[in-house]
Amino acid sequence: MSKVLDFNIEYPQSEDAVTLVFNDDFPIESVFIGITHPLSSYQINRKEQSNYHNFEYVLSGKGEIIIDGKKMPLSSGDAFVLSKVNVHNFRSDKRDPLKKIWISLKSDYLDKMIESFKVKSGVYKVNVEKNFLAIFNVARAETTPQNKFFTIADNLHQIITTISKSILTTNDSVFNSIKNELLSSVYTKRSLDEIASKLFMSRSNLIRIFKKNTGITPYAFLLNEKLSVASTLLSSTDMTVKAVSDLLCFTDEHYFSFLFKQKTGKTPTEFRN
Repeated sequence: MSKVLDFNIEYPQSEDAVTLVFNDDFPIESVFIGITHPLSSYQINRKEQSNYHNFEYVLSGKGEIIIDGKKMPLSSGDAFVLSKVNVHNFRSDKRDPLKKIWISLKSDYLDKMIESFKVKSGVYKVNVEKNFLAIFNVARAETTPQNKFFTIADNLHQIITTISKSILTTNDSVFNSIKNELLSSVYTKRSLDEIASKLFMSRSNLIRIFKKNTGITPYAFLLNEKLSVASTLLSSTDMTVKAVSDLLCFTDEHYFSFLFKQKTGKTPTEFRN
């Protein structure tokens, strides 16, 4: 059965916490749940790997967290996930300290679920406050072990799926931003580095996201768009091959003709005729 255990853990005065352990009837081994009350000097530095996944939600205040060297701000309404292998440091803002709910869980099935939903360590702006409060309240309630487990599991699933949906939505938005930048580059000469810089991402990440969504590289996509426009111009206008090449910012008309023949099997002149 589930029960509250005393592990002789001395929580800081800023923490209001409960520890639960479940028997083999349930796929979660143990859960630590608590609220961190605002304290300007509050900070945590974890360098050792843990067997626990952490889910936390900022109720109010500000702070910052550093996960594996990457610094991210925290503020009210942020949920953040810490996998069991992450080194992390985080601290409250001295003038507006954090108040947050935290949940630490040890579970093999949870490992698989997090991996399946592609939820990675990081900070997410998602509306899951009610789920965190439901978990915290049921952990402290006088109720059956079964009710505790299923309430925790149900709300934890909602937290994970909400974060996963947020990740997918964000990825779609990023992909569309990349695609729009490429489409706006048909009549210009821009490098992928320039586009990546404008979108505040690395060149390699830009290529990875775009290729994952389309199966081709950004360069191949842009080249196809340029050659498609070239086909339209050659068939519907009297522009010279050089003029078309210049308009679409190819290095020169010979390189343009070479690429055009590779794609269509004909030179620009043959295509026009």
